[in-house]
Amino acid sequence: MKRLAWTLLVFVVLPACAGHTQEGKGKPESPPKAEEKPEQPADPKKLGTNPFAQARTGDWAAFSVLSTVTRGQGSPPELVRVAQIYRVEEEGDAVHVTLEEKRGDQLDAKSPRTFSKKEPVEVYDYLKLVLGSSAERVTILADRGEKRRVGDRDLACRKVDWKNKDGAMAGSLWLCDEVRSTGLVALRMVVTEGEMKAEVAIDLVGHGGKDKTAWGKTPEEALKAFDEAR
Repeated sequence: MKRLAWTLLVFVVLPACAGHTQEGKGKPESPPKAEEKPEQPADPKKLGTNPFAQARTGDWAAFSVLSTVTRGQGSPPELVRVAQIYRVEEEGDAVHVTLEEKRGDQLDAKSPRTFSKKEPVEVYDYLKLVLGSSAERVTILADRGEKRRVGDRDLACRKVDWKNKDGAMAGSLWLCDEVRSTGLVALRMVVTEGEMKAEVAIDLVGHGGKDKTAWGKTPEEALKAFDEAR
């Protein structure tokens, strides 16, 4: 139960305490089908491309997070929404990435995580940035090119499929060089423990740099949309 407990704590229990858990309003969409034959990763523990290679000071990205938990057969799904903002500070060949999360009325900034812009990135370290304490050590199963529809655009992404040792935690990342701050376009993850299942969907809603928005909502607009949807 430790694995699912962490997922519930990070994506369900804490937001529920903030007072915006909902029930019975659907689940995250299924990932689209692949467009290319999956490629075996050169190193199953490292991402094939460095998502921070193009990052610059002032880059940012905004995301919506939808977590769905089913606690047993016949029980209604519980939905929780969270807003995420990533901000980047560049220092030589490294970047410091700060994650801000809004749960209810509170916006919390996590401690920055540091990544090399040149060295390969461990998938576990990347998942720790995105998932926090829910992350586990995983193995990359496949890496392939796939277009991902984001709003009115089709982004050329690398889709990375992964799972943990016993297969109870599995998911996919969509990474794109255009999103300079973190490379992240979307994440889908499923965690199972007996009859309980937790699904997490993270989707890009906007990104840009210090001087302009490249696409979608600004961080302020994303947080306002989150508040209005509560």
